[in-house]
Amino acid sequence: AQAFLPQFHVETSTESASKLYGMEAKKLALRLTKLGLIVGAGIACIASSIPKLMPFILTNDGMVQRAVRPLALPLFLGSLLTAPVAVSEGVLLARRELKYLASVYVLSTVLFPFGLFRLKVSGAPVSHVWYGFVFFQLFRALCFTGKLWGGVAVERIASLLGSKKKAESSSVTA
Repeated sequence: AQAFLPQFHVETSTESASKLYGMEAKKLALRLTKLGLIVGAGIACIASSIPKLMPFILTNDGMVQRAVRPLALPLFLGSLLTAPVAVSEGVLLARRELKYLASVYVLSTVLFPFGLFRLKVSGAPVSHVWYGFVFFQLFRALCFTGKLWGGVAVERIASLLGSKKKAESSSVTA
């Protein structure tokens, strides 16, 4: 996204050109996100199928093969979440939202080790560490995609609710 979006985030002399570039940037960001999710889902399926269906590729040891099978689901989820993180992070970089990105980086970097330490102290199985990575990616995905499309989603939901309320109030008064 950093490579494709900067030309849409330039200063323009007219308001109509700014709106046009802004709309094109949003369209491109949405296309990149969809493409990222499709590619990410494919990669996640392939990567997670190895420990689940073909652990012998990783090792000949039967005990290790049995131990890696439960890691397939968190591997799939973490891999899948990497796509929206990478794409939305690139869009935010192109938009020069550096303070926001830095705050998310710092917050996630500070919180994640504490979560891993708590897992270690509790004696949780290795799969919980992998789920920790999933939550790490989920946190970043929600922060980054929420920054990009959270406002639009809230506006659409509010307009749908407003439309329902208007329809209900007009049917009550009629």
